[in-house]
Amino acid sequence: VRYEGDWEGWIKFFLKGIAEVSDEATSTAKEIIALKKQYEDDLNQRNASANMQKMVDYIFESPIFSIRDVEEKLGVSYPTASSLVTAFIECGYVEDMTPYRQRKKKYRFKAYVELLNRGTELNGNIN
Repeated sequence: VRYEGDWEGWIKFFLKGIAEVSDEATSTAKEIIALKKQYEDDLNQRNASANMQKMVDYIFESPIFSIRDVEEKLGVSYPTASSLVTAFIECGYVEDMTPYRQRKKKYRFKAYVELLNRGTELNGNIN
């Protein structure tokens, strides 16, 4: 653009990039909505408690969390928060990010985090 003055070509290139990113964002948003519905439907089939329903909402807001975070956000006791996290691990919804720790453990909503990270991986060919 600087040397040849091809502003039209540059603008087309730029707009094409915006269109591609917008399409990807729309697709990801639709997948997030479908994932949330899937989890809500699964909990409904399990006759889950109100706290478990709240937990689903919470992990979509904060996909990386601790038991203390759940306790504070949901307004439940520590034992209840711990039970919720354990139940979500058993359901396969979340995973322990710090299995080597006994205290101050972190958990993540794996499916959601992977969905958000998709397309951001480095391909290893960077020199």
